[in-house]
Amino acid sequence: METQVQILKSDALAVKVIRQLHLDRNPTFVGNVNLASSGHSQVQSTPTSLAVGENPFLQEHFDLAERTPHESIALGMFQSLLSVSPVRNSRLFEVSFASHDSQFAQLVTNTLVTQFIDENYRSRYTSTMEASQWLSK
Repeated sequence: METQVQILKSDALAVKVIRQLHLDRNPTFVGNVNLASSGHSQVQSTPTSLAVGENPFLQEHFDLAERTPHESIALGMFQSLLSVSPVRNSRLFEVSFASHDSQFAQLVTNTLVTQFIDENYRSRYTSTMEASQWLSK
């Protein structure tokens, strides 16, 4: 259970949400001064093609590790507003995101949980396929 909480709080999952919702362009997250200083035109980092071969899982994690300055600022703000805690005597978690706009908080929370579920399924599928390939040999 504690592992799942750590995954929900992870930088990688937060970066996925930031990129999906374009929070790095949101003045609430990166500040008006930071957006104005860059002219709101942000250079995206080019993904590094390290020797990961044909493994898209590894490539995705390398891409998530490369962040623009605005993404790094947004990540810090995101982590400070996110709260994940287990519900006592259950297998449930309470996930909340602090914001003055309740619809925005709901959107961020739902996107985070959706990304978490997708990542969980993708991880299990990858593990199953690798085990299947190994057993077929």
